[in-house]
Amino acid sequence: MKFEKILVFSFGVVFVSVILALVVFLPEPTTAQYVVFKTVLAIAAADVGAMLPGLLEVQINNFIRAGGAMAIFAVVYFYSPALIEQTRSIIVPKKDMDETLSEWLSDMDSGEFVVAYKKLCDDSKKLYTQAQFVSLAKDQRAPLGEPTRRTRTFMQGATNPPGRTGTFSLVGYATIFKNNNNTIAENIFLEAKADSWRVCEYNLIPQK
Repeated sequence: MKFEKILVFSFGVVFVSVILALVVFLPEPTTAQYVVFKTVLAIAAADVGAMLPGLLEVQINNFIRAGGAMAIFAVVYFYSPALIEQTRSIIVPKKDMDETLSEWLSDMDSGEFVVAYKKLCDDSKKLYTQAQFVSLAKDQRAPLGEPTRRTRTFMQGATNPPGRTGTFSLVGYATIFKNNNNTIAENIFLEAKADSWRVCEYNLIPQK
């Protein structure tokens, strides 16, 4: 019996150590790797916890109730990995967002629509071809002319918004263009990438 306890405890310690080492060498695992890691970690934690004195009992969402080693497994599997997954999706680009916005809006203001298209995020390029984007820009943006005044009105960040995974930001401007005396709202939706922010959506909304 004593030998079995030592064996179970050793198994837990070894696999906890392996998981810690994998975290160092694989800081951003794939989804499949992540599922395997959290499952093995939960089993290993339960093995180690089974050898500790005391009693632990947990209840999760009113339908999972466990005690002892199974309680430790449930806590590690259902709580800690979820926090890790949420944190992993937060991205801080090397290039400042203001710099990205300034360059992209400059391209749009000067009529460099092809250049602006190439800087869009991948999802936008799947929705619009270069020809479609340039055609829309010529029809809707070009007639307004250059901006005479552009004031930022809001900036709102979001992590894993509905239907998307990652870090995003929505930025709004109140702009008056040379060929239009009325204020127009420019709303720009950006996605964070490792190198820089990428524009995903650009909307022009006339203000009353």
